Parts: sequence; structure tokens; C-alpha cells
Amino acid sequence: MSILKICIIFIFDFLLLILGGILILTSCKHEPLEKDYDLSPMLRLIEDVSYVSSDTTLQIGTPFSIEIQASGNTIFNKNITRFSIWKINETDSSLAFDSTLSSVKLNSIRLFQCRTTSGSEKWRFEIIDQDGRKKDTSFTITAVNNPPNISFISGNNYTVNGSTINFSSQFKVGINANINAMSGGYLKQFNVYRTINNLTTDIFDTIINSVSFTDTRFYTTSNQVATEKWYFKITDNRGESKTIILTIFTAQITPLNCEFFGVLYNSIGPFANSWDLISDASILLTAPDSSADMQNTTTATSYAPYYFFNSWRALNTTRFKRLNYFSYENAIMEDAVDAYSGTTISQPSSYANTVSPGIMYVAKLRGKNNYIIIRVNNVIYTDSDSLDRIEFSYKKACSK
Repeated sequence: MSILKICIIFIFDFLLLILGGILILTSCKHEPLEKDYDLSPMLRLIEDVSYVSSDTTLQIGTPFSIEIQASGNTIFNKNITRFSIWKINETDSSLAFDSTLSSVKLNSIRLFQCRTTSGSEKWRFEIIDQDGRKKDTSFTITAVNNPPNISFISGNNYTVNGSTINFSSQFKVGINANINAMSGGYLKQFNVYRTINNLTTDIFDTIINSVSFTDTRFYTTSNQVATEKWYFKITDNRGESKTIILTIFTAQITPLNCEFFGVLYNSIGPFANSWDLISDASILLTAPDSSADMQNTTTATSYAPYYFFNSWRALNTTRFKRLNYFSYENAIMEDAVDAYSGTTISQPSSYANTVSPGIMYVAKLRGKNNYIIIRVNNVIYTDSDSLDRIEFSYKKACSK
């Protein structure tokens, strides 16, 4: 047998071997199998101010709406065949809505009414697909009958919802409460409790016996970094109650806990027109520039009738950045640093121009990692005596 013939036979056998491998691989491929996928249907309640989608409290007999979106498995076109809504209370359960259908997708808006007596009821929503697979979700409505009123006191260093506070630190909370005018009766009890990681701790409890109640006290955060939910509950003599919630984030922070008040007088007037933010004192025009963190910018050529510019500048390396929003009452160093270094339409400058009451600035003092928050409290114009002035306050970190 010639060498050429041997080569041809070898090549032919090799090609047959490759073709056989391809056929084997092809035979191993298969279309997607149902066992390869999670075929559970999808179900969710739409979160919107128009709908109830989670646990809530309503006045007895209040109508409410829900919007539900659901679908069967779309890869294998699994249809939803049943949609049911159950209402469950302390003693029994009832079918509030039940529908049969044959569709891969479902979008439904329904109007219901909560119970007409005080208590709680669970609403459970369930879908079933053509193969009997189920999916459900639920929420609980607490129905109350003209509950008492309770609200947080704001301002004056009262803690606001969402505050970040040092762990193991005190914070101030105040509440106002009164009986619902439609119910008569009187307030019976006020209690406070806290939850951290699903662990509930009773904090405070007192008997009231009056138609109105105001309480201000200091509480203490836990000794760990955590999200704390504080519940403030008022109950009347009928057992009706209302609870408001304060969420606090605990962390290791540096509070801007010292507040100072200052005045910048008109630079062409007789009083001090500059302020030293390190020594927290007013200084005269003759003081060295290195200590003049704030100086009024009025000059003898300023415009009539007041001859006063409601602005200031730093004569040293102190820089100011105007804030769009900042919680002055709960100011901390970490937030001040973030505000100064963050990207906004305002950039650090040696000038603060055309200030007005309520405007706030974060200042970086003399090029150091020392930050304060300044708030303009008032701008006062006087006529012909050059006693115009900018009144301000500021917060810094210090040891008390």
C-alpha cells in the first residue's frame, strides 16, 4: 500500500472521529428544563402614598386601596389561575376577594375598608399558578377609634428623626399629647420603649390621668453602633393608643457641642468689625490679619443710603462654603467635613457675600482640620450712624 493511500485513509478516519464527537455533543444538548429554574410566581404590593403596602394604623372603618402586581414564570409561560385576598382577625378569617383567571401577568387595584371596631387584622394576598405553585404576602392594619394625639417637639436642641448620635450619649426628646376631642375621656398612660436588632427594651412608663400631657427628658443611646428605633406611645382611658417613632443612628462621632454668638459691625463705624473664630471674640480693625477670620467688607465708598455691605471676608486662610442644608441643632464634625469637601454648586471662598438670616456656612479655620458651622441670625440696617451689623452664631467641638 502506498504512503499516499495510507495518509488518505488516516485523514478520513480522523474526520470520522471528529464528526462522531460533534454528533455526541449535539445529542447532549437539550432545551431548558423546568427543573433548572425556580418556577415560583412573583407577587408584590406597590409602595405608594395612595396605597397600603405594609403594616399601618388607621381610624376604624377607613377605606384603603392596594395595588398588586404578579406574574407566573415567563420562561415557560406559567399562567396565574387564582388570585385571593384573605382578611384575618383575632377570631376568624374570611375571603375578601377571590378570582379565577388564566394569564401570565396580573395587575390589580382594589379598594377595601378596615375593621369597624378597634383591633388588628391581617390582610394576606395569594396567587396560584397552573401547576399549583403559590406565592403570598401580607400586612397588618391596626384599627383605632379616635386615638389620642401625640407629636414630637422640634427646635431648641430637640432630637429629630434620622439623627446620628454618639453611642452611650444623651439626647433630648420632647412630646406633646392630648385627648382626641371626638372621644372625650382622658389620657391614661405614656410609655417609651426601644428596639435594637429586634430586641425590645422598656425605657420609661408613667400614669397621667389628664386631658393633655407634655414631657421633655434626656435618654441615652446604647453602647454600640446600631440603628435604634424609639417608640413613644400615648394611651387613653378607653385603651386607644397612638405611637410615634424616632429613628436614631448611633456611631462614634464628634459633636459640635459648643455654641458661640458674634456680631460684625459696619467697618466704617465705631465698633468692632472683625471676629476671631479661634478665641471666639470680636477684634478691632487694627488687629493682625492672621486673627481676622471674619471682617465686614463695607468701605467708605459703599452705596447709599446705608453704606453697609451685608458680607464678610477672611483676611487669613480661613475659608467658607455656603450650605444648601444642614442640621445646625445636631451638628457634628463628620457632617461638617463631608459638607466642606463634598461637590456642590458652592465652593470654598474667603468671602461670604450678601448674607441673610438663616443662611449657613461651613468654615475650615486657617487651613487646619478644624471645622465649624456658622448660621446668620440677623442682618440689621441703621440709618446714618454706621451701626449696621450682622449677628451670627456658630458651633464648634470643644471639651465641656
